[in-house]
Amino acid sequence: MRGKKAVVEVQLNWVFILIAGALILAFFIGIALKQKTSSETTVNVKVVNDLNSVLTGAGVSAGTTSKIDIPKTDMNIGCDEISIGSVRRSLRNTILFSPDNIQGNKLIIWTLEWNFPFKITNFLFMTSPQVRYIFIYDPAVAGSEPWARELLNEMPNSTTKEAVAKGTVINDRNNYKIRAVFAGMTPDRAMFSSIKGDVAILELQEDKLKFDQADEVDYLGEKTDPVVFAAIFSENYELYACNMQRAFKRFSLVAEIMESKTLALSEHFERRGCGVFYNPASLGSMKNKTKTCSEDLKQCIVSSFKEDIRTIKSRNTALQKDSCPLIY
Repeated sequence: MRGKKAVVEVQLNWVFILIAGALILAFFIGIALKQKTSSETTVNVKVVNDLNSVLTGAGVSAGTTSKIDIPKTDMNIGCDEISIGSVRRSLRNTILFSPDNIQGNKLIIWTLEWNFPFKITNFLFMTSPQVRYIFIYDPAVAGSEPWARELLNEMPNSTTKEAVAKGTVINDRNNYKIRAVFAGMTPDRAMFSSIKGDVAILELQEDKLKFDQADEVDYLGEKTDPVVFAAIFSENYELYACNMQRAFKRFSLVAEIMESKTLALSEHFERRGCGVFYNPASLGSMKNKTKTCSEDLKQCIVSSFKEDIRTIKSRNTALQKDSCPLIY
């Protein structure tokens, strides 16, 4: 009996030792995981804060491109915020066009000025070298190839970009995202049958930008308008529309300021030669239209701005010839 009791005691001792060892191991694994999570959070906070500073600086000067090294990350971008893991930062009033997800250890940030015809704001574009931009043209469609190549040449050299003819079989290069831009032609999805990554399609026509889910918007039709690049860089219609509505809200404020300025000049020069050119009606018209655009982009008829733009441009040219204070 004593021998059996001793054996049982030894077995129980081993069970207690194993349980204690498991608890101790779990304790130290928990500490290690917490330290890892804490370290990752610290890095993510730094990346998001640094990016916020970079975007603020880039938004001040147009026509600049920056390629920035960052810790390898997986960043999500929405209309109102950027997030890495649990770290989130508001985009506030930043007008930023980008994919909804950016991966890797490099960021490309590009800035363009949006004029209508006077300066409204700067557009910010953000992407990764791992996102592949393919501009497709149809040799049988007049103007399709020059348009595709013009867009290709305007894109920052640091982006991954190419132009190909309709029907070309696109080979997989392990890009996690592809933006396929069809210039003046109907999209051909069969070209991407061998692609494993995400393929988002954009169709460009002379006065329409058509997104993947059959969403389309009006634009002025200038081939390399910043609005076109806004559509190219945006993941989808929702992100594009949200940022463009924000841009039109700013446009409305600028038009209101310009209208007040023109009215003041009109009153000041009422009895002089310059006064005839200061008519704020076109600016008032633009201000009202931009309010609609800032609320619902699909109700925004951008072509209706053309006459106002022509009027403002011609009056500004006449003022310049007569050495009068300019509208813009």
